[in-house]
Amino acid sequence: MMMSLCIEQQPSRLPLETWHQILSFLNIATIHNLMLSCKTHYEKGRRYLQYHRLLLAQNFFENPQDLYDLLRLGQAIISGSTALHFLLAQKEVTWSPHDLDVYTIPKNIEFLLTEVKLRGYQIISVKTGNDVRYYNSHIASIFTLVRNRRKIDIMVSASPTPISPIFQYHSTVLMNFITHDTVFCAYPHLTFQRQSLVNPFVIFAQALKRSMMEALVKYHDRGIKYLKCSEDHKHLPCHKNDFRSIHDPDCMWMQLFPSPPSISSREHRKTEIAVTNLEWSLGGYVCHKTPPFVPSSIRIS
Repeated sequence: MMMSLCIEQQPSRLPLETWHQILSFLNIATIHNLMLSCKTHYEKGRRYLQYHRLLLAQNFFENPQDLYDLLRLGQAIISGSTALHFLLAQKEVTWSPHDLDVYTIPKNIEFLLTEVKLRGYQIISVKTGNDVRYYNSHIASIFTLVRNRRKIDIMVSASPTPISPIFQYHSTVLMNFITHDTVFCAYPHLTFQRQSLVNPFVIFAQALKRSMMEALVKYHDRGIKYLKCSEDHKHLPCHKNDFRSIHDPDCMWMQLFPSPPSISSREHRKTEIAVTNLEWSLGGYVCHKTPPFVPSSIRIS
């Protein structure tokens, strides 16, 4: 008979700080699986994620919980490098995010701007129209706020949901987001291996800008390996022309503090992202297809 990895009858003698050190070598998906193994692991994992979550926010707010309250009340999400940093094993990440990318919908932008300014931030830039849609057609405007050396970019979605812009990011490794109590990753099989595909949208749907090339180089320098399409699917059929859904089993949805640990329900997700479903097709040049090129696409329902 296989011995259990967790003897629940005996209290853990490791101090919490030691648990944090151990868990910092694991990515968030591995921590979630560990939490499912027993009550002790669940409690230690829960406390670590709470600590890690507040540590992330502490870089931008004196009261870290303020950030997650604003996400909940403003129906907003965090994405970009901050979300990626949260997903990866902290002891293996050699870089830190200095900017916070927040996404919201038009009806909530005034609320978020007011609350962020009350916490000492000042607006230094507002971009609208062609200035932003040139590289992401799902962004209506961008408000940049700063306080000391910290910067928050609040992106206003051009669609009914705050999540649609992330599927026009330049890399699949950035197609992740954090709500006030959940985490989503569109390509976990690549992201947790620090691998990525380039989003064909940024190459073929527009002129390739220098800033886009610099972004790709930045993440390459941060240890992200960019794959050829054939390296991802190997001998299997290429699926870049297929529509994926945010509810696909190949995506990772993790509710951070459920009891017991579980994947969040569709109903709960809908309250956070304002829509029932989002589907996307990565597109680009599809292996062994005639004609080979398929445009990128996003569908919202």
